[in-house]
Amino acid sequence: MAAPDGNTNAVKWTLERTMETLRQIENFSYSPDCTYLGHALSLANVYDDVWAYWRRKWRGNAEIIHLMRVIQQRFEARIVDKTMNGKCPVQFGMFMLRHHYGWNREPGVVPAEPDVSHLAQIDAQPDPPPQPVAEVPARPAEEEAAATLPADGPAATKPAKAQNVTREKLFRYNQLHPDKALVPPIAYFDGKAPAYLPAIVFEDGYFLRAEF
Repeated sequence: MAAPDGNTNAVKWTLERTMETLRQIENFSYSPDCTYLGHALSLANVYDDVWAYWRRKWRGNAEIIHLMRVIQQRFEARIVDKTMNGKCPVQFGMFMLRHHYGWNREPGVVPAEPDVSHLAQIDAQPDPPPQPVAEVPARPAEEEAAATLPADGPAATKPAKAQNVTREKLFRYNQLHPDKALVPPIAYFDGKAPAYLPAIVFEDGYFLRAEF
């Protein structure tokens, strides 16, 4: 079931889509300016109910549950650090720690889970039938050979190596383009992108998928 752009109420949370979105949230969680989990969820265009639904749906998937716990732990540590160092109002910090992490909660008290039945109903719907793939007309041999040549000429080569600033560049790009957020694995290179590469130009360099 396809969802309109930006509408996560109608998304089917497949394993691939869940992991892709979790990686976006993980990327946002590395920023010291992203104080709490809800901020990262908002940047990734999801919300608390989706997070709770993932915990239920993927409780048997060790990789997803591990990543979710690591992300939550990162935010808990950040809230504690900022509260202790006066960078976060104490009342706000303690509210977040009580509400999301169980600080000062009575032993044995389990917080109520949100109603996520609407998300389960969407996931239970059958997948749409695959769309037929349109046939691509054959091209003459000369045209086919010309299309395989790099646009910069036969001497064009792949970039030598990625710079070590990929994470910082990726975070800044995703902040500026939340609707087109890039997901690791991806590499950042300095300089001008060769015309024959599927590069994403940004600042003084460009991004390339890691499989390049």
